[in-house]
Amino acid sequence: MLLQIENFATSGLKIVVNSLGAQTMTIKTVNEDIQLIRRKELLELLTISEATLWRWESENRIPGRVNLGPGRIAYRKSKVLAWIDSLATE
Repeated sequence: MLLQIENFATSGLKIVVNSLGAQTMTIKTVNEDIQLIRRKELLELLTISEATLWRWESENRIPGRVNLGPGRIAYRKSKVLAWIDSLATE
């Protein structure tokens, strides 16, 4: 799957999204590659239910959410992993 998005994240920047399997995508930007994970993969990574994820999102506990379009949500993998690491050090 190849998807081009205009004006996403920074003004005037065209981003190309390449699917890397069923759940993970990489956004190629000028400065960095951003890995995204889909909701299903996030649930498996955190070993939580849909209801818990929904509650945590409503409480703004889950970082890195990216809206890709209608019904298409992903999460920045680096932000989620950093958040998990921060929980381990508390």
